[in-house]
Amino acid sequence: MFDKPYLYYATMLFLGRNCDLVHIEYACEKDNAVFGELSMLTPILTSPQLADHLLETKQPIFHAIGTKDRFYQEELIDQLRQTKPNLHLALAPNANHALEIGWDVHASIATLETIMKE
Repeated sequence: MFDKPYLYYATMLFLGRNCDLVHIEYACEKDNAVFGELSMLTPILTSPQLADHLLETKQPIFHAIGTKDRFYQEELIDQLRQTKPNLHLALAPNANHALEIGWDVHASIATLETIMKE
């Protein structure tokens, strides 16, 4: 169905801007020290461990997720907005877990472009 991995273009954009990029498998260890901003593209917010980590972390957070992502949790997003002044949220209306909007290629690319500019 797809000829490129999810977030291929987003990854290439970051690499093209000489950004260090690490793909993670949505596992967070509380004992691991992480420095700088925590950037999360379409995290699995249904994971209790990840939700707890996000609520407890003191790091600045950049978080991009679509409202049609099966892992989107509006209650958790609201809680993060209220308790995390260092949260930068890029909420993509109608975007799924791949930050795509159905079969609308133009809207999907525009969504990725907007998120990358943030």
